Amino acid sequence: MVRAASALYFSCILGLSAGHKYPIPPRISAPQEEVFKAKREEAAELSAAATPEVLEFFSSTDFREAIKDCCPEAYEMDSKDLLEWFRAETRVAELAHAFPVGNFSYHFDGHDFGMPTGEEYKFLLNSYHAQVIDENGTIEGLGMGGAKLLGDPPHHVLPGPTAEENIFGLPVFKNESMPTWTEASTRLSYVANNLRQVNFGSSPGFGEATLIFNNDEVKDMVLAAPVDTGLWEMGCNKSFSGGWKPPMQFFCKGWNGASVGTYEHFDHLILPNLDFWRLPASKHAARPTRVDMAKKLFQRSAFATNPQNLTGMELVQYFETNIVGQPRFPESVRFVIGNFATLFGHHFGRKLQKFCNDFGWPLVWAYTEYIEEQQGGGASWNSSHALLDRILDPTVEGSKALNITIGAERSSGFEDLWNKVAEERAANTTSKGKFMKWWRMSMDDQLTLTPTSAKRCGPSQKCVGYSLKGKECACLREMDEATIVV
Repeated sequence: MVRAASALYFSCILGLSAGHKYPIPPRISAPQEEVFKAKREEAAELSAAATPEVLEFFSSTDFREAIKDCCPEAYEMDSKDLLEWFRAETRVAELAHAFPVGNFSYHFDGHDFGMPTGEEYKFLLNSYHAQVIDENGTIEGLGMGGAKLLGDPPHHVLPGPTAEENIFGLPVFKNESMPTWTEASTRLSYVANNLRQVNFGSSPGFGEATLIFNNDEVKDMVLAAPVDTGLWEMGCNKSFSGGWKPPMQFFCKGWNGASVGTYEHFDHLILPNLDFWRLPASKHAARPTRVDMAKKLFQRSAFATNPQNLTGMELVQYFETNIVGQPRFPESVRFVIGNFATLFGHHFGRKLQKFCNDFGWPLVWAYTEYIEEQQGGGASWNSSHALLDRILDPTVEGSKALNITIGAERSSGFEDLWNKVAEERAANTTSKGKFMKWWRMSMDDQLTLTPTSAKRCGPSQKCVGYSLKGKECACLREMDEATIVV
């Protein structure tokens, strides 16, 4: 484990820019680069060693029978071709970071990236950058800078530092409770791999909007774990000292917490991802099998002819593909997703639109039924929802730069509905039923998109989504960078 930042790092920190209280760190700091290089070499060996077991599983009769109905094309492939397709889909899958936009009650504890600091510093600040900014009083209120998150679970020792040091091998802070800005620039930002093609990209419990990264811009910074490392630390690491434990009975033997992967090398993470989530339906029930979990994954991903609904539990069964670096704006982000029920027709939604306009990013909206039910106390981990469709915001400049025609009637209809929802919010007369109605109206009137895949739109990082109705990819046109206002 790397214990201290090198002298090279301290010498290459950039000078203060006008208006910045803190210096802009390198895209990849020296400690981050040192750790990444070591983990990449290790991952290449571990991935190659794991490939035969993955191929054996993909060749097994039980697995083949499990995916026969949902995924006929995958069923017909030999195991080597199927593994190549799986790798391709995993690499093309959206890399998503959800972040808070406003003061909403369901956030997890901690600090996170905020729009004003993103606009000021023009890179993805991690939670420690946000903590430094927040603790030094340079922001006011939630969602205004580096955001301070509130809500369940209650205040406790967070698992992030433990995972980052023990699993990813990142440097230990001199003072764990108060890192410096320089130390913050040796850590990572938490990112979910959206292989299950969730419409919000990540879990909506982390915030009201999601950054979808340009994989080509960040792939040299990605260190991946087979599961959410915070959950693993709290549920499986016996040395973790935090006070809150998740209620799920994880299959902790499925992953030892000692091996990570990269964007290129991750075969050794495939089976542990399936095994870890073999949760029994009740305390005394038998655990599902690895095949059962593989079926759930395949029937919901790009391998399926008709993707099945997702449960709340499946929202957090992603590969954790963290970014060990400080990716720059605007080039590192492909587009942004907003939570329809939380932000549409809300003044924080206008802030999100402005944020996208400032960087020239397209914006889409997603209705995340699960989190809306969870807020009302009506959702369980096993409640099931489609969580697949998005609508393109026709009013932001980045959306207008796509290779599709956005008619004036779409923009005016969008604004009319926005104003209607805003009036209902002001009168406090909104309801789940109304939001579902408004969402269906939006899907009828606006361009509806689903996530891209390796076979739909291919590896291009210029595409925002795929139109099932039009059978076309919505992608950025070639344009002069000077036309993007930052």
